[in-house]
Amino acid sequence: MFSNCGGKIKNLAKIIFWFGLIVGVLWLIVSLAQYANGREYLEYSSAYGGSSSYSILQASGDKAYTGIVGIYYSIILLASSIVTAWPLYGFGIIVTHFENASEISMLEADTNIQIEEIISTEEIRHTEEAKNEEL
Repeated sequence: MFSNCGGKIKNLAKIIFWFGLIVGVLWLIVSLAQYANGREYLEYSSAYGGSSSYSILQASGDKAYTGIVGIYYSIILLASSIVTAWPLYGFGIIVTHFENASEISMLEADTNIQIEEIISTEEIRHTEEAKNEEL
């Protein structure tokens, strides 16, 4: 769960982007069709006062008004999915960079420990050789 966090964040950003894009485009198409079917009856919608005697006109106007609202919200969905996905993907890149840097620093630390062990064993061997030469 806690390994490869940067990759998971980047995948989440991709999912948010593609989900928002697909749903937003589909919603926009449906809303445009709904608006186009009843735009001439828009003045009879409930939002503009309605029509008490012509309920069919009012229903058609309500569908057109719902289409307009759907157009606005689908555009907002498209924009918000793009605006949300970019910084989230960038954050995933940053996390991946620091994960890689952390792994490199741990490898360097392991290498330094191994070098120190080699140097200390060499020093011990040299001191023992020096003691043996003195005897």
